[in-house]
Parts: sequence; C-alpha cells; structure tokens
Amino acid sequence: MKNNKLKKAVTIGLLSTTLFSNMLFVPAINKVAYAEGNVSTTKVAESVTVGNVVITPDSKVIDLKNTNGTMINLDLNWLKESKVDVLQLDLTFTNGTIVATSLDRSSVNIKEGGKKARILLDQRLGSIQLYIKGDSQTVNNSNVTMSMILGYSGEANGYTESKNNYSTDLQIVDVMLEKAKEENKVTVNNLPNLTNEDKTGFDQQIDEAKTIEVIQQIVENAKVKDRENVLEQAKETGKATINSLPNLSDIEKNGFNQQIDGAKTVEEVQQIVETAKVKSATNVLDQVKEAGKATINSLPTLTDAEKAGFNQQIDGAKTVGEVQQIIETAKTKSTTNVLDQVKEAGKVTINSLPTLTDAEKAGFNQQIDGVKTVEEVQQIIETAKTKSTTNALEQAKEAGKATINKLPTLTDAEKAGVNQQIDEAKTAEEIQQIVETAKIKSATNALEQAKEAGKATINKLSALSDAEKTEFNKQIDGAQTVEEVQQIVEEAKSKDTEKALEQAKIDGKNTINAFENLTDREKNNFNQQIDEAKNLEKIQQIVDEAKQKNAEFLLGDVNNDGYVNFVDAALLKAYIVMEQFPNNIEDKERFMKAIDLNKDTTINIRDYAQLKALLV
Repeated sequence: MKNNKLKKAVTIGLLSTTLFSNMLFVPAINKVAYAEGNVSTTKVAESVTVGNVVITPDSKVIDLKNTNGTMINLDLNWLKESKVDVLQLDLTFTNGTIVATSLDRSSVNIKEGGKKARILLDQRLGSIQLYIKGDSQTVNNSNVTMSMILGYSGEANGYTESKNNYSTDLQIVDVMLEKAKEENKVTVNNLPNLTNEDKTGFDQQIDEAKTIEVIQQIVENAKVKDRENVLEQAKETGKATINSLPNLSDIEKNGFNQQIDGAKTVEEVQQIVETAKVKSATNVLDQVKEAGKATINSLPTLTDAEKAGFNQQIDGAKTVGEVQQIIETAKTKSTTNVLDQVKEAGKVTINSLPTLTDAEKAGFNQQIDGVKTVEEVQQIIETAKTKSTTNALEQAKEAGKATINKLPTLTDAEKAGVNQQIDEAKTAEEIQQIVETAKIKSATNALEQAKEAGKATINKLSALSDAEKTEFNKQIDGAQTVEEVQQIVEEAKSKDTEKALEQAKIDGKNTINAFENLTDREKNNFNQQIDEAKNLEKIQQIVDEAKQKNAEFLLGDVNNDGYVNFVDAALLKAYIVMEQFPNNIEDKERFMKAIDLNKDTTINIRDYAQLKALLV
C-alpha cells in the first residue's frame, strides 16, 4: 500500500508514450469538484496481454465522498508499440457508475444508468479519463469494482478480433481524514480539565466525523468545555466559601451565589468571593442598625417623618455607640409627642365636622394650637361638636324648605303652612318627618291630577263604547299610584286602537267584496291580507290596491293581455262552440267574468255578438 497526492484522480499505470488529440469533454462535469487530497491505493489486478504488449496494472482509487464522481486516468502510451489499430473497451461497474469520459460522444456509449459502457478507440491516444461515482456516500464502504474486456484488432493479430478480460477493485481509504482523527484525539485527551467521560464523548464524535472541518469544530468544542470545567470548579469552591461566612444572611448568600452563577471568568468568581468576605465583616454594625431601626419604628407617637429622620441618622452611624445614642434621642422625642398628636387628632376631628364653616373650623383649630394640656384640647373639640350640631339643624331647615318649595303639586298655601312647621322644629328628625308628610301630600295631589287627566283622555277615545269608558274610569278611581293610572290609560288606548283596527278590517273587506270586476280568488287574497294587517295604514293600502285592480279590469279581454281584439272573440267563440274552456286558459273565473259582456252571468251568443260589435 502506498500514498499518492492526486487531484482526486488515480492513474492506471501502463507502458507507452502520450498520443492525445481532438478530445471532447462532456460539459456536465464540474472540474472544481476534483480537489487535491491524500489517498491510499491497493494494487489488486493481474497483468494482461494486448497485442504484443504485456500490461501490468498499477493502483487506483475512487473517492465516494465526491458526489460529482472521481476522475480515473487510463494511460494508453503502450498503444504505440502494441501494433493495435482499433481498441474496444467493454466496462462493467459494481457499487458505482460511470458518469462521463474525456472522449467525444461518437466514441462512447454509457448504458444501463452508468453501470456499463463501451469505448471504441481508432487513434493511438496517450490516455483517456473516466469519471466514476460511487453508489454510497459514506467512508470505507464496499469496494467499487470495474471489470474490463479489452478487444482489439490490427497488425498484431493479423487484423482479426482478440479479447482479454481485466478486473480491478477501486478501494476507498482517506489517510488525511484518519490522520486528522488520531492527531486531534491526542489534543482532546491532553486537555487537563476534561473528565474521562468528556474525553470519551469527544473521541466518539471525532470517530464519526466525515470531514476535517467537522473534526476541527469538535476540538474547539472540547477546548470550550475544558475552560468551562475550570470555571465550574472555581464556582463550586467560591460558593462553599460564601456559605461558610457566619455574618451573611441567607438572602445575601443567595445573592452572591447568584452572582457567581453569572460569572464568565475565574477572576470574576474570585472578586465576588472577596466582596462577600468584606460584607460579612461589616454585617455586625448593619445588624445593630437594623435592630435600632426596628426599635424606632415601634415607637407609637413618632411621625413617619420623624422615624425616617432617626433611621437616616442610624444609616450614617459609624459605631454601635452612635446607634444607641440615636435610639435614646428618639425615645425622648416619642415621649414629648403625645400632646402634639392629640392636637393633630383634634384638628382632624374638627375639620371633619360637616356643618362648620371654614372660618369656624379655623377658629377652633387656632384655640387648639394655644392650649397646654390634653384636657383643654378635648374641651375645645366638644364645643366645636355642639356648634356643628346647631349648624346642622339650620342647614336641615333650609334644605327642607327648598325641598317643599320644589314639590310641584302643593298649593302656595300648603307650602307656606309646611315651612312654618319647619321653622318651629327643634331637631333634624322633626324636619325630616315634616318633609316626608309634605311629600305624601304632594304625591296625593299628583295622583288626583293624573286621575282627572286620565279620565279626560279615555272619554275622548272614539272606538270605545260608553260601557267600556265607564269601566276604565272606574279602574282609574281605584288606582293608588300615578303609574297605575298611566297603565290603565295605556290599556284603554290599546283597546281603542284594537277596536278601530277590527272595524277598519270589516269596512275594508266590505269595500273589496263590492268590487264587481274582481274574481272571488282576488277578493279572497285581498281579504286575507287585511286579516294579517297590523295597522290602519296597511288596511288602507290593501283597499287602494284592490280598488286599482278592479279599475284595471277590461271587459272582453278574454286572454288578459290588456287588449280587446279578434283573439278574444275567437276564444269566446271556441268556448261557446266547444262548450268547454280553451286549453290555454288558467284563470277560469276571470275568463268567465271577461266574456260575460252583458253581465247576466250566462255565456251565450249574445255575449259573442256584443263582443263582435265592439270590434267593428
């Protein structure tokens, strides 16, 4: 076995010199596909005799990873000494196909999908090229075999035909890929921070790689993993250190550990650990500060602003002694705040009294500002409440009078009497009772007015009988609310409308039935429409349509085409003679009405004579 650097081509080494002219390449072949690479070949063929020359084949290779095929160069320099004038090559391929050759098409026949080919050479060419593609696109698969029968004729065999069988395997071996795999496995296994499991996984990926580019990417991935392992080890050590720091809270430890999780380098991890150590060392003062703030925030008489101020002082303290002094000062301030808070609460109470004027509230608040004891503050508040009660009564009286004066159904005399009662009232409750009594009186007045108006409306309804009106008025007399009266009036109107509609239907049907030019079917149709009508306007519309239909009837228009002519006379004559309706008459009732010219309900020659007279 030996290595040759080829352009994806393999030479079948034979004896002779170059004779190569007028060569035509098939355009479908992509020359770019035949890149350089290291390949290993295996010599497997036996020598054969062609003419007076013994041919000893050399090694040959086909690259199955190249989908465009591999070029195999056939050296034909031996033809010059072989005394062969015509050479015929019959080729058969197993596990591969021939794609094209370097010869013109008149000298080559590729058949059976590239599995067979016949080449006929009538020139002593120095070489020819065969483009062969393997059936499989994997590495190290079954060999591609090319069998060849060499037929020839010429001076060497007295211009007869001779043949020799020749066969060779085209075996795939890619040394450069295999070498790259071995070298890069060494690189991976030398990475110090990979686990044995990591190395085994990357080696397996390299074994399965199909190209050097894929191998290089696998090695880069392994290096990245190696660096990641160093960082992960540093992170685990850093977290252990942080979790052992005694003065960090769980939240702080979690925060630092979270920072370590996000770190990208070992240096970042180390810096986070140092920061955590500093934080742990300074947490004693912070804990004292937190306890001090808790004490200040629990003092009940400090305002939020005061608490915030003391807490801010604690934040700025540098020693535990400073924190303790601030807490004592806050306690003293809390003790003195009781009066101030009572004053503030008293002002809030006064400002919430709804019936005090702004001036009255301001006066009471000014009194609170000037007192020295909690008892004085409480006395001022009681005085303000009394004033508020007095104001509330006056306001209630004004509001009550305003309500009374707006009641629409009270007379002026009634309003004046009620207002005088309000002036004499002593409590807001009395005023409310007076107003409620007035509202009841107003409602009673409104009901009486509604009853009178309702009766007047009912008595004007024209379709109601006197008995019906009396019944509805009796219902109004018994109504207890304006709404009841309105409901009774609406029912009366509905009854009136219903009766008017029924009468209109009767009148409409009578009108339609009196139209002598309408057939019974037409009258029935119009009457049915009237039965379905929902209002007077619709009934009138139907009567108008029937009236127009009646007016449009033309006596003597037997065939209903809008004209009276000899066609109508012929139809009448046919009816009289045949004593039956003509075949094309659909509306027999209308036909009979149209031919009854003297309107005596009998059809005979008098009607025919009268129609003839009309046509003269």
